Amino acid sequence: MTIGSDKERLTAIHEAGHALVAYLFDMPIDEVSVIPEPGRKGHTISGYDNLDLERCADPETWSAIVMISLAGEVAESLLMGTDMRRIGPDDWTIAKEIVETVSRTSDENVARIKALFDKCYDQFKAMVTALSFQNLLGNLEPTAELYLGIKNFSTARLLSEPLHWSVLQDFADELIKRKHIDGESVRTFIKGRLEHYASHPEEARAPNPEHVNGIEGEMRERIELACM
Repeated sequence: MTIGSDKERLTAIHEAGHALVAYLFDMPIDEVSVIPEPGRKGHTISGYDNLDLERCADPETWSAIVMISLAGEVAESLLMGTDMRRIGPDDWTIAKEIVETVSRTSDENVARIKALFDKCYDQFKAMVTALSFQNLLGNLEPTAELYLGIKNFSTARLLSEPLHWSVLQDFADELIKRKHIDGESVRTFIKGRLEHYASHPEEARAPNPEHVNGIEGEMRERIELACM
């Protein structure tokens, strides 16, 4: 049974996406809310909100923060079948600012972010091969926009796993009922549901296959644009 109105559920799915990815990357979660406020329908506050990116020397942390930022709109797209190219300007802007901020750091950090881009690019080439888009590779070079596109795709792959999608749906239901959940309760709930579905995989459900397949079309367009 679906809980809440369509608008409530979409907001809850959005915030649940942020919260679940934050949990999966072991990032602090302070609170999650679907109580409307001026300028926003809900919010997820994570420890990375106060992280000094210019002093953070861990590329994996940067990568995780980008995926957390993108996860809300990706979750919406997986639920509704909407095109990921419509990703909300706020989430995309936050993710892009993270990449740009890190790029302005010390020489040592710039070397780290270049290594992260190169690693991400290697993952991207593997994706392209898996999706049979090899003919589009050409002389493609890693860029911030392409990096975000790859992370968008990777976030969708992560959330569309039946185990994760089931937990996301359950957390969205809980969020609609409670409206506001503190960080400790968020982690307890997600941990419990992950353990439940790990023990009962037959109960896990995946998002609509057509919605998942639509991600390939979005990725193809990003590749084509990057090759121009």
